[in-house]
Amino acid sequence: MSMAASRMKGLRNWRQYTDHAVRVLVIINPFSGASRRLPVPARIALATRMLREAGHEPDVRVTTGPDDATRWAQEAVEAGIDRVVAWGGDGTVNAVAAALIGARTSLAIIRAGSGNGLARELGIPREAEPAMRTAAGPATRVIDAARLNGRWFVNVAGVGFDAEVAHGIARPGARRGLLGYLWLMARLTPGYRPRAYTVSVDGEVLETRAWVVALANARQYGHEAIVAPQARLDDGVLDVVVVEPPPLWQLIRDLPRLFSGRLRPGPYLHMRQGRAVRITCAEQRPMTAHVDGEPMFASDGIDADITPGALRVCVPAGR
Repeated sequence: MSMAASRMKGLRNWRQYTDHAVRVLVIINPFSGASRRLPVPARIALATRMLREAGHEPDVRVTTGPDDATRWAQEAVEAGIDRVVAWGGDGTVNAVAAALIGARTSLAIIRAGSGNGLARELGIPREAEPAMRTAAGPATRVIDAARLNGRWFVNVAGVGFDAEVAHGIARPGARRGLLGYLWLMARLTPGYRPRAYTVSVDGEVLETRAWVVALANARQYGHEAIVAPQARLDDGVLDVVVVEPPPLWQLIRDLPRLFSGRLRPGPYLHMRQGRAVRITCAEQRPMTAHVDGEPMFASDGIDADITPGALRVCVPAGR
């Protein structure tokens, strides 16, 4: 049995509590967006106090490099730690989640980034204290996870204009937050040239010249920008949203629908669902891509697939 298959079996057989205290690793990214509002020592103290009050055994660490979160989460899985709390933005959540795929260790999130896409979908409270109360609580659910060229994502991935924005936001000194995203989109839009893609979803082929090809496990990028209204975290399929260049009047008309969850298929908007996606580009240069907002390039096409029930996450009671 492969390691991944063994982990999946362990996840299916996992019980939320055992006869020992719940061991919790907290990974804090001190540079994630809104997390700067609360000093690191205060975050360490809050996590330690609240987890101990809940009867748990906390281990709180602060990242100093880009690989710390994934490495520590992998070590937590190997050590049999019960849950890992990712206190940071979408990048931190992605780094931790990738290490927990198929494991009995559950993921908890404290929102501290600019988009917070998965956290918003799960209903994680905005403020640190109620979010930590969720992280310490008993409520969990199992969600799907997906891969793009072997890189795991739990929220949204894709190619095209949204990936260009992700690359721009990742540059040093870039303005974050919703206004930062909107400003960058406005700056990039006039010079952006859609590319010709072949998109195959479970064998159904679409030839298109697209602005965006989004692969959604959840509904939104973050900031309540709902690109895939029909997506569900536990439905076992990817929602593929292809946006072709629209007339200006349609772009102006539909932008509010992005934030109200009312996007629907139309002449320039295609929506498909499937378990396996293949994307190629007619132009002989790497495709700009992203996974959960983390930028990457793809030279020889993109292959994406979904793994149902791959990750256990902590959620507010009743979610």
